[in-house]
Amino acid sequence: MDSSYLIAKNNELIVVLTNLVSTALSLRRQRQQDHQLILLEERSTIARELHDSLAQSLSYLKIQVSVLEKHLQLSADKDSGLVVFDEQSQIKVGQHISQIKWV
Repeated sequence: MDSSYLIAKNNELIVVLTNLVSTALSLRRQRQQDHQLILLEERSTIARELHDSLAQSLSYLKIQVSVLEKHLQLSADKDSGLVVFDEQSQIKVGQHISQIKWV
């Protein structure tokens, strides 16, 4: 065999090997990016679910506070400290719900 033939074949093999390594590295980087995207999507889904759940809980709490306020207004003991507490609670719950909706 001619030495120039062997050199040409070695060069071809080096080019092929370089292309394979480059492709492998590119695929690895793509898999890492795909994995990161999946993680971000999962985190976003969890955050949305937590946000919805918290907003629902606070809305329910606001309804309960409103019901308590109605019961206290109907009771004979309007001078009770509970009425003041109830009004303050309702304001706070409303503020928290507004903050959550803003996020």
